Amino acid sequence: MKIKQSFLASVTYVCLLCMMTVAPDIFAGSTVLEFTDAPGGNNDEIPFNFGSASTSNTSGTTVTDGGTPDINLFWFAQGDGWDRHSSNVWSALDSPGNVHVAQLDWHIEMAIDFEVGGSSVFALDSLRLGNATDQTEADYGWDISISVLGSLDVDQSWTSEDLGPGGTTVVDFDFVGEPGTSYTLSFEPNATDFPDDGNGNQFVFRTAIDELTFSQDPTANPSGDFDGNGVYECADIDALVAEIVAGTNDSTFDLDSDADVDGDDLAVWLAEAGAANNANGNPYLSGDANLDGSVDVGDFNIWNSNKFTSIPAWCSGDFNHDGSVDVGDFNIWNGNKFQSSDVPVVPEPNSLSMLLAGFLGLVCRQRFRKPDVKAVLPLKMQGRRTW
Repeated sequence: MKIKQSFLASVTYVCLLCMMTVAPDIFAGSTVLEFTDAPGGNNDEIPFNFGSASTSNTSGTTVTDGGTPDINLFWFAQGDGWDRHSSNVWSALDSPGNVHVAQLDWHIEMAIDFEVGGSSVFALDSLRLGNATDQTEADYGWDISISVLGSLDVDQSWTSEDLGPGGTTVVDFDFVGEPGTSYTLSFEPNATDFPDDGNGNQFVFRTAIDELTFSQDPTANPSGDFDGNGVYECADIDALVAEIVAGTNDSTFDLDSDADVDGDDLAVWLAEAGAANNANGNPYLSGDANLDGSVDVGDFNIWNSNKFTSIPAWCSGDFNHDGSVDVGDFNIWNGNKFQSSDVPVVPEPNSLSMLLAGFLGLVCRQRFRKPDVKAVLPLKMQGRRTW
């Protein structure tokens, strides 16, 4: 028994190590910027849109599986900018005698914008970073950060190791963005003894990058697709309602990013799902239990089948996400009956109205039962003989 337990523990440990050391795969459609024969000559600035919407191999780019057609790049710098270089001082970063890299001529700010089209998801995989062999300054590294385009809030950051002359390193980002969201990748050196550019800023010019690799997922799951099958459906909204009732504020379900999972997130889901599923893209209405775009007899039947039970599920009739299917949910259905997310619904008196009338009649009959007249009348008035 001890030998068996020891063996299982060893296998588990090895598996955990494998999980920790294997980096996640990037998406199939990827682009690698190698700067080989990139437009311009040595020490010329890289074109501001270099690498944009890459779908096939071109000068300085290598693509796989269709590349990144939904991602446009903007190379930004305050100062000399991003320069294409072929000097052998960066031979450790690229092939000796065939050097093609992007030099960071850093003064104040250097960045690359990745502008994402449609609902595609941008993923940043890695890049190679290296210093020139003629470096005379002290070893230094770089602080690299990524943020939503136009935002000052940093989503993720990395710090490279300090590099000396001819030093190289690989920065693994393994960053995956949100659907349809654009990002800025910023570079900041932690160098201390580079010359002043005349304006009180260091002029850092010993570093270059190569093999910048990024990718896209054109069929990314929407944020409310919690089960990851690419469809907004009952399984997703039921999971959201269950989480609201549980009250644990699982960030997976925090669609409005306010650190709370509540009715506001449900409203976001109804809007997102409606935009994806309904003909006119309008939000689903409260009371639409079967998510067919209309609040009608089908939804009433679902509510009626589950009434007075504790089921925290929208598609079972818990529209107010309180964990029970009851009168409160009926009132929500009743407030939106005969309405549609896309077009007005004409009520059918022979079906829905009769059901509603029957339900209300049953309630009224139970609550307002007539007294037994004969039980309160004298025997003589009941037609019985009294002698």
